[in-house]
Amino acid sequence: MYISKKDRDLNEITETNFEPDIISKEFSRLIEKVFSNCGIFEPESDEDEEYKEKWLKNYIKKVFSEMQKFLKK
Repeated sequence: MYISKKDRDLNEITETNFEPDIISKEFSRLIEKVFSNCGIFEPESDEDEEYKEKWLKNYIKKVFSEMQKFLKK
C-alpha cells in the first residue's frame, strides 16, 4: 500500500511538470561545487600542495558568501 501511494505521489509531481525555481537550481549548483571540491581535498597533503586544508576552507568561505544572497530572499 505504501509503495502504491508513493508511486501515485511521484506521478502527480511528474504530471504537474515540477520544475525547481532558479534560486533552487543555483543553490544546488553551489552545494555541488562544495561536494566535488571535498572529493578532491587531500587531508594528508603537504603545506606546499594545492589541495590542502587551507585551500578547502577558503573555497568553502567563498561559496558560503555566494549562498548568503539566497538566504536574504
